[in-house]
Amino acid sequence: MKGLVLQIKGKYAYIVDENGVFARIINKEYKVGQEINISPQPCMHEKKAFSIKTIASLAAVLVLSFTLAATGYCFFTPFSYVTIDINPSLEFSVNYFDMVIGINAINDDAKHLVENKEFSLKYKNVSSAAEKIIDEAVAQGYVKAQQENPVVVAVVSDSSNRADNIVNQISIKIKDKFDKNNIKGDIVPVKADKKQREEAQTMRISAGKLALIKKLENKSLQKMQQTKDNGNETNENKKDIMQSELEMKIDNNIEHPENSIVNRIKNKIENKMHNKAGNKNRQNKKDSLPNSLPNKENHTDKETQRESGEVKDVRDEADITGILKEKEKRNDLTNMPVKELVKKLKNKQKDQSVNNEDERIKVKDKTQKEEIKENQDESKNRVKDQEVKRGKRINENKEKIKKQNK
Repeated sequence: MKGLVLQIKGKYAYIVDENGVFARIINKEYKVGQEINISPQPCMHEKKAFSIKTIASLAAVLVLSFTLAATGYCFFTPFSYVTIDINPSLEFSVNYFDMVIGINAINDDAKHLVENKEFSLKYKNVSSAAEKIIDEAVAQGYVKAQQENPVVVAVVSDSSNRADNIVNQISIKIKDKFDKNNIKGDIVPVKADKKQREEAQTMRISAGKLALIKKLENKSLQKMQQTKDNGNETNENKKDIMQSELEMKIDNNIEHPENSIVNRIKNKIENKMHNKAGNKNRQNKKDSLPNSLPNKENHTDKETQRESGEVKDVRDEADITGILKEKEKRNDLTNMPVKELVKKLKNKQKDQSVNNEDERIKVKDKTQKEEIKENQDESKNRVKDQEVKRGKRINENKEKIKKQNK
């Protein structure tokens, strides 16, 4: 049977066994909190009542045990994952106290970078560990003073505040290191989550690099959508222009109604109605023919089905081609160095800012044009109202004259 030492008092030790029975045994240099093997013996005396000190000691032991268990869990369990990409890509497993408890070299360059460095990096604050990585990257030539050195930092954590704090700590350390050594470089923080980390592990890249790739892909999608929207806007502008021209033609032809576009449209509609009546008569004649005649409509239906099947195959092939192109593009980005990815992202952000400015100007111009058109429409409506009122007055005057003459 096992027991737990609760209190040492002189030559006796007070314990509690597995059955919850409290007892006093002879102290054999036991320590409080020690788990010992016990057996029933004459020197063992059960004690049904305990002093307040004994109960307090028991409570203290329980609290201490719980505290040690909780501390051990927080110390040895990863609460966050921090990825650092220079071109070497590595990942730190970080505990509740922001200390590094695990190091994962994601590519071969990172293996060279952290080789024999695990002892000096483990159980350090994550920002200090990142600083040591930069020192080693400079020593091995991955970071060079005469060129740009972007460092991509991503933190995967359940707490966004914890993630932001870790990124800020690392950014400050690396920036100071670059400034002291006159190294060109900047820190590129990106956001990543657990799903992205799992996806990145299957692709054998870091969560930070995958987040960077997704940013690039989103920028490309935004550009495509913007191009599409611009095309739609151009079509809308063309429709507005055609509508305006049509209204102008109608206004210009009011004085000559026999040549107006309204009458021409009316004539076209009448011609269509006439042609439709003729087609209906011909269809009735066709239905009255014997059934032995070959049914051309069936042939037409079969041809239509065959053509639709061919069109569907072409569309499926186009979809597959598009998917393959997207995969190929993703593979190109995956194999691209981090430095090139950051450069592409910056260029896209510049293009986006230029496009946003152009869009702002377009919206402003469009608003001004709409205001001008509204003013013109209001002027036209006022002129028409005045003409209507003048016509009414003329008619009223004519009626008055007629009545006076009578």
